[in-house]
Amino acid sequence: MDSRKTEKVENIRSRFSKWQMKQIDYLTFNINLILTISLAIIGFILTSESNNNVYDFCYDKCSKSRVTIILFLVIITIGAILNYIRFYDIKFTKDIVKFRKEKLNSSEQNKTSIEKKIEKLQSVTNVLGTISLVMFSIMTILFIISIWTLI
Repeated sequence: MDSRKTEKVENIRSRFSKWQMKQIDYLTFNINLILTISLAIIGFILTSESNNNVYDFCYDKCSKSRVTIILFLVIITIGAILNYIRFYDIKFTKDIVKFRKEKLNSSEQNKTSIEKKIEKLQSVTNVLGTISLVMFSIMTILFIISIWTLI
């Protein structure tokens, strides 16, 4: 019966790992999609402005186009920061796996120091994950507001 339980645990771990990777890929895709659409819309707005209206566009503080471009620039900034945070989140997660492998092959004295490193990295990745979730939510809300402002 132990081998059946071990197989079930391994199966659950495997499925969890696959779904976790799907979630990471999905989040990354959505961040990049919103970034790309935002950049394209800014380019469209700027190229559709005629040369005669550039002066008015730059100095008219109530311009709908100006508000939309500012919102999209904020979205692009959040997206760039999010990609940077995601890079470090994935890097630290990889380091956790590396330290767990080291822990298996180390002495008892080294295991405690490695365990402390793992705990520290886990707390950092938890914070980075929370920041990513909040920033992605803000980015999505601003994107929807920007689209409605544009329309």
